[in-house]
Amino acid sequence: MLNQKKKAFTLIELLVVIAIIGILATLAVVALQQARSNARDAKRMADMKQIQTAMELFFNENSRYPTTEEWNSGTIVSSSTGETFMYSIPSAPTPADGDCLEASNTYTYIPQNNGASYTIDFCTGKQVSDLPEGVKQMTPGGVIIGSSGNIGGGEGGGGAPAWACGDDFTDERDNNIYPTVQIGTQCLFAKNLAYLPAVHSNSEFEIQGQNSQPGYGVYGYDGSDVNTAKAQTNYSTYGVLYNWFAVDQVSICPTGWHVLSHDEFTDLERAVCTSGSCATDFPYDTTTMGERGTSEGSKLAGSYDLWNDGVLRNHSDFNDSGFNILPAGDRNTDGSFYDLGSYSFLWSSSIDGSDAWLRYLHSSYSSVSRSYLSLAGGFSVRCLRTE
Repeated sequence: MLNQKKKAFTLIELLVVIAIIGILATLAVVALQQARSNARDAKRMADMKQIQTAMELFFNENSRYPTTEEWNSGTIVSSSTGETFMYSIPSAPTPADGDCLEASNTYTYIPQNNGASYTIDFCTGKQVSDLPEGVKQMTPGGVIIGSSGNIGGGEGGGGAPAWACGDDFTDERDNNIYPTVQIGTQCLFAKNLAYLPAVHSNSEFEIQGQNSQPGYGVYGYDGSDVNTAKAQTNYSTYGVLYNWFAVDQVSICPTGWHVLSHDEFTDLERAVCTSGSCATDFPYDTTTMGERGTSEGSKLAGSYDLWNDGVLRNHSDFNDSGFNILPAGDRNTDGSFYDLGSYSFLWSSSIDGSDAWLRYLHSSYSSVSRSYLSLAGGFSVRCLRTE
C-alpha cells in the first residue's frame, strides 16, 4: 500500500488564523465594553429622569425640594404626608466611563435658593442625545452641561470647560447661580448678590449697619416676616439688601470677586456712555453728584416688567448692556423700606467721610445718578471679577 501525504496547515497559515481569531476576539471585547459603557450611561440618564419625577412630586406636596439631610436618608419621602416618592435613591453605576473621573461618578445633590431649586451633578462617558460627554447637572428644568464645581474635571479630566466671562458663575458658599456679563474691560455679575448666612431684624440690622457688630442684611424689603411668600419672592428676584458691615468687613462677594469701587463704577458708566462727553460726564472724583449722562441708566437697567412706568420702560436702547439692574429699593436709616419697584441703589466700596458712595437708578430717568449715603442704610450689591 502506497504512503499518502496528509494535508496540514503550514506554520504561516496557523499564524494567520490565530491573528484573525485574536482580532475578532479584540473586536468582540471592545464591542462588549462599549455596550456596557453605553448601558451605564443609559442608566445614569434614566436615573436622572426617575429622580426628577420624584423630586417634582415631592415639591408639589411640600412647596420645596428636599434638604441635603432628607436626600442623604436615601429615600424621597413627603415630610407633610409621609408618602414615599422614591424608596431608594439610585447610585451611579461603576466604573466611571470615558474621561469622567471617579470623583465625578456620583450623584451629588445640592439644594438651592432655600429649597426653591436644586442641582444633581453626574457624568456620562459619551454623548447622550444632543448633550456632549462629561459632567452634567440635572435641574428642575432638565439636564444641562456643567457642574457645581465640586466634582473635579477640567481640561483632560472630563469636566466642564474652563469658566469664561459670560458663563454662569456658581457661588460655592450657597450654590446660588449668577449670570455674568462683559462690559468694556470689566466682568460683572448680571444679578444682585444673594449670599446671606443670616437674616437680621430691623433693630439688629440698624446696629450692624453702624458697623459695631457682625452682620449681613435683610430681604423682607417691607418689614414683613422673612418667612412670608412675599419676602421670599423679593429675595429670589432682587437679592439681599446689605448693611455696610457686609460690604466693608466680610468680603461679601465670592472669592475672586469684589464690590465695585467708586472709580470702577465710573469705568462701567463710561463703557456704556453714548453721550459723546463721557470723560466730563463721568469724572474720577468724589465731588460730582446727581444725574449723569443720557441713556446710561437705560443701558444698565433690567427687565422693564419689574420697573414702574417711566422713561426706562420705553427707552429705545433699553437694557443694551446686559447688566440688568432691578429696582430693589432700599432700607432707610429709620428702619423702613422704600422704593421697591422704582429705585435701585448699589453700594460701592468707597468711603466718603461717614458715608459711602453709591449708584442709583430711578424708573423716571434714563441717566444714572451718583451720591453718597449713610453707612446705616441697606442697599444692593453687584460683584466685579478681580483681575
